[in-house]
Amino acid sequence: MLALLSDLRQYTSFQNIKLEPHTYGWYVKQLCEHCKKKDLVDELMRAIKYAYDNNYQNDDFYLFDRLVGDYHLSDAFDGLENIMLEIIVHCFVEDAIIEVDDAPLEYQFMEYTNTGRRINGLKPNVLSEFLEDWKCFSEIENEDTGKKMSDKEIVEAQNNGDLPYMYEETYMTSCIIIVDENEQNIIDFNEFLSMIAFQKVTHGMYYFGLISYDGSIESPSDLGKREIEEICKTLNSYEIYQKLDDDLFIMLNDDGVNSAAYKLLDKLKICSSRKEVIF
Repeated sequence: MLALLSDLRQYTSFQNIKLEPHTYGWYVKQLCEHCKKKDLVDELMRAIKYAYDNNYQNDDFYLFDRLVGDYHLSDAFDGLENIMLEIIVHCFVEDAIIEVDDAPLEYQFMEYTNTGRRINGLKPNVLSEFLEDWKCFSEIENEDTGKKMSDKEIVEAQNNGDLPYMYEETYMTSCIIIVDENEQNIIDFNEFLSMIAFQKVTHGMYYFGLISYDGSIESPSDLGKREIEEICKTLNSYEIYQKLDDDLFIMLNDDGVNSAAYKLLDKLKICSSRKEVIF
């Protein structure tokens, strides 16, 4: 009985905490409420609960770092490493194709470049033509001669298993986003993608590519507070698609996650609406 009273005190204390405007959790909530895809918001809510259930703390993940390919978030969120990118994209547009690729650089070279497509018997496409100007990706240099490798040399290196060694300790993340250019908020959407270093390939198609040589490079897909404020300010004039309670978002602000409060919520299976909790 005493233990239950102690848990209830912690719960009621948690209930009295307010979600302060312009805090991390508050920004996440604004984005979730303006997301046109409820299923994405539900996935994020489940992912946050999964993280806390598995003893991850707030300093183990941050939703606004590496919107593209955050492997830290992948661990904590059971694979949902790009969920915040998907949510923000769907604040602006109704439908989108979002494809993130973190395969080794040599695999992406073979798939996305003119040379790689030619070796695989494919013709250039609009993306491979666009990527031709990105020489550190679209060309492979012979380490001995310092010259661009020919198709024959690349095939030999691939067949001999030498190609992966040429890119040892080299990492790549890329993302392709495709939307309808006639979307109502396409101008605001373009501005958001520019913030996180996406480039427009052609009408409705956008590309992000990042190569790092030690895995620790700061990603241009990070959002700083100024960018987050700008996005939320833009969304103020947009429709809210779902009203959400503060509880999980308050926990995002907590330096030491209030796991006791969360576990009690889960145990009691209480509806997240505070109006339905009566003491």
